[in-house]
Amino acid sequence: MKKGCYSAVQIGNWFLARHKAQMRQDDGIDPMTQMKLHKLLYYAQGVSLAVNGGPLFEDDLLAWEHGPVVRAIYDEYKGTRTIDDELTNEQINDFDTISEDTAAEGVLEAVYDRY
Repeated sequence: MKKGCYSAVQIGNWFLARHKAQMRQDDGIDPMTQMKLHKLLYYAQGVSLAVNGGPLFEDDLLAWEHGPVVRAIYDEYKGTRTIDDELTNEQINDFDTISEDTAAEGVLEAVYDRY
């Protein structure tokens, strides 16, 4: 996997689309929160580094008081706690594109299922 293959926003969009699909199957699942999305990105980056030998996205992870933060994700969802809007075409396209990358999708599915 080449360095900086995706942006954190694209990976975040994959998680949001995957979560929305899970919510449609099980109405007991809570909406995604901004904090959970940041943590999923943190875990996904770490797993990708360990398993694939390279980063999943090129954005920096920042150490903030309540945990890791990706600035682009923070800026996108600033002021919101839950991210439960309907999916956009961009989010769906990012999900489809990343799902074609078996190495990336394997990492993301493992992280989503575990955390």
